[in-house]
Amino acid sequence: MPITATILKVRPIREGGAYGEKGPEVAFAWYVTFSEIIDQGTALYLCANDSLGRFPLPNLVGYGASVCTSLRAEPVRENRRIWRIVADFRTPDNNGNTPQPPNSNTNPIPIGELLAPELIGNDDWIPTLSRYPRQVSYAAQKAFYLGGYSDYADAELILPANKDSDGRVPLVTSAGQRLAGAPDFVFHQAEWLVRYYVQYPDETVFDYEGTTNDAQLSFSLRGLDGTFAKNSARLEGVTVTEVSRGATSRWEISMSILHDRRTLVYEIADRGTMRRAKAGIDNDQFGAPIVSAVASIHMQPIKDPEGRVMTDPVDLNGNGQPSANGYKTFFGRWRNEEERNWSLMPYFSNLIVATP
Repeated sequence: MPITATILKVRPIREGGAYGEKGPEVAFAWYVTFSEIIDQGTALYLCANDSLGRFPLPNLVGYGASVCTSLRAEPVRENRRIWRIVADFRTPDNNGNTPQPPNSNTNPIPIGELLAPELIGNDDWIPTLSRYPRQVSYAAQKAFYLGGYSDYADAELILPANKDSDGRVPLVTSAGQRLAGAPDFVFHQAEWLVRYYVQYPDETVFDYEGTTNDAQLSFSLRGLDGTFAKNSARLEGVTVTEVSRGATSRWEISMSILHDRRTLVYEIADRGTMRRAKAGIDNDQFGAPIVSAVASIHMQPIKDPEGRVMTDPVDLNGNGQPSANGYKTFFGRWRNEEERNWSLMPYFSNLIVATP
């Protein structure tokens, strides 16, 4: 199978180290991000054949008189899109032999040192990903109408004049009556926290606050994986804080993402105490005949067979009229969040491993 992965980003980690009495022995290391999940052999092959020549090859003279003796690849924990590439250099002795450090089959540079944020120098620190159980609820007076009603009701709700600047419309029945007792929008599952530590924040991430993902996507960071179905996650907020470690400081970008596996699309029963007035049959509030039931919503109280006004909501038929006995219940579909392409969202997009 041909190799389709490519190198997306190369980040130097550190250089240095000495192993003994034969002269300087050093190691260079990089974090390398690839376009897809790969194995160790593929990671080494792509680095050894890097068209930009960013990695040394074994047996080539490099650091002073030292010789590159090995090029190693280690996954950053279990995330096999990001690999730690280490090049070992040894100085030949008088006989031309390159000495090896004790336990040379193990890591000459301790893993803890390679992962320590303080040693990353002028580059960004490694990000973190966390998940916490959480439930959040909030009420909404307006939302994006996604369908569910029919005929006149649909035509009325999609009129530009009835939408606000974001495209939301009031939560109403198919007759145009405000929904009484509409349920709160609730997130039941979890809060994901994505933290990046960068020198220069990308402020465009703020444009994604309050939005939901417009497509399914999967993400991963060092073995912690997750999947968001379409419209199942909401970027609740982004916090920017300056943090210091030792003599260096970075901007901590903390992204709070609320997730509900049921998705954030809510189906609300079409029930009310008002019906849509019928053109050619009913009069408006001024007593004039109603000509069109679409040009503007005209409502009349729903009455029982004895002509008494109903005070308790009844099922409507999706077009503003009381449902016949035994008729199916209609539901309007609503979503409070604006859709955005999260594969373009700063920081979080770096974690995405699969999209449809």
